Amino acid sequence: MAMQAEKLMRQWVLGVQIHERVERGKAAERLTSEIHPYVAVSREAGAGGGEVSRLVAERLGWNCMDRELLDFMAEKYHLPHGALEIVDEQKRNWLHDLFGYWLEEVMVSQTEYVAHLGQMVLMAARHAKAVFVGRGARFYLPRERGLAIRLIAPRERRIQYMMQLRGFDRERAERYVAETDEGRSDFVKRYFGYDIADPSLYDLVINVQGFTLDEVAEIIVRECRRRFAGT
Repeated sequence: MAMQAEKLMRQWVLGVQIHERVERGKAAERLTSEIHPYVAVSREAGAGGGEVSRLVAERLGWNCMDRELLDFMAEKYHLPHGALEIVDEQKRNWLHDLFGYWLEEVMVSQTEYVAHLGQMVLMAARHAKAVFVGRGARFYLPRERGLAIRLIAPRERRIQYMMQLRGFDRERAERYVAETDEGRSDFVKRYFGYDIADPSLYDLVINVQGFTLDEVAEIIVRECRRRFAGT
C-alpha cells in the first residue's frame, strides 16, 4: 500500500512539473506574440550609438528609447531623475547599493533600477516598434522579435568624437571613454551574465570606422526592412 502511495505521489509531482513547464512555455509564447519588432543597439563609448539610433528610428518611423526610458521610469515610479542617472549603465557603487536609502531618501539602488528598467523596456516594446539604446534591452526581450546591433570603433576615433560632441579636452575624453566602457561592460556582466563584447550576442557588429554615422544607420535600416517585412 505504501509503495502504491509513493508511486502516486511521484506521478503527481511529475504531473505538476510538466504542467509548470507547459505554463511557462505558454507565457513565453504570449510574451513573444505581444512584442513588436525592435532594434537593440549596444555601443562602445564614442561610437555614435545614440545618434545612429535616432537616425534609424526616424527613417523607420519607430520610437527611439534612450534617455526617454529614464524619463518614463522617473515619472511612473516617482523617482528622482538625478538618482537614476547615477546608476544608469554604471559600474556598481557598493557603498551606494548598501547604504543608498539610509544615506538619502532619493537614492535608488542599481538592483531596483534594473528591475524597473526591465518593466519599462517590456512596456515600450509591447506598445510600438522601437529602437533601444543600450541598457541591456535585448536581454529583456525575445531574441527572435528583434535585431541586435553592436557598434564599435577604434579608440582614437571614439576619443575624437567625444571631444567634438561634448567639447571635452583630450584627457577628459580619454577618461570618459575608458570609464563608460568599463561601466557598461560591468553592468551587462553583473545583471545579465554576458560579455558585452562577445560578437555572438549580436546579429550585426559594425565597425563605424570608414563610414559616416548616416551610412551606418542606413545599413541597419536596410536590414530591418528585410527582416521585418510585412510586420
